[in-house]
Amino acid sequence: MVRSGWQQRRANRTTVQETLLIGSKPEPVETTPVLTDSAQQEPPLLAGGFAHLLRSLREYDGQLYHHSLHVYLLTAPLLQALRLSVHESILIELAALFHDLGKVALPRQLLHKATALTAEEFAQIRTHCLKGALLLSRLQAPQVMVRAVYHHHERWDGHGYPTGLAGEAIPLGARLIAISDAFAVMTSGRSYQVPRPPPPGPDGASAPCRHPV
Repeated sequence: MVRSGWQQRRANRTTVQETLLIGSKPEPVETTPVLTDSAQQEPPLLAGGFAHLLRSLREYDGQLYHHSLHVYLLTAPLLQALRLSVHESILIELAALFHDLGKVALPRQLLHKATALTAEEFAQIRTHCLKGALLLSRLQAPQVMVRAVYHHHERWDGHGYPTGLAGEAIPLGARLIAISDAFAVMTSGRSYQVPRPPPPGPDGASAPCRHPV
C-alpha cells in the first residue's frame, strides 16, 4: 500500500521526464514542470523558471544538457527507493537536473579540451558548484536544491569540494547526485580530462583519467 500510494502521488504531477524529450525536438522544453500538489507553496522558479534554465543548458552545450538529463534519470529511482516525501523528492530530482548549471558560466573550450586540464583549469572547472548554487539562489530556488547543487562534489571521506564536508554532513540530495553523476561519467565518459597525481614508479608517468568534476 505504501508503494502504491507513492506511485499515485507521483502520477498526480507533471515530471521533468514527462515534459522533456531527450531527442532534438525543442517544443517539450517550453513546458515547465508543474507540481500539482505543491506548486503554490514554492517561489517563482518552480512556477516558470525551469524552461529558461533548460534552454540555457541545451543552447550552451548539447553534451552537458544530455548529461544533466542522464543524471536526473539515474537519481529519480534512487529517491523512489528511499521513499522520501514527494515534495522533497521533486526538489532533489530538479537539483540533479541542474547540478552542472554553473558550467554555463565557463568557457566551452574548457569543457571540451582534448588534453588533460592543467591545475589552473581544473580549479576553474571546480567553481561550477558555487556558480550553479548562486544562480539558483538568485532565482529563489529552495535551499534543498541550492545545497544539493553546491555540495554534489563532496566526498564521504571529506576529500571532495567545495567545502570538504564528510559523511552525513553532506546533504542527502548531494550524496545521491554524486552517485548518479559518477555512474553517468563511468558509463558515458566526459569530454574533458582531469589531472591526477602520477602513480608510484620510476618514471612517474600516468595517463589522464575521467571522473566527475
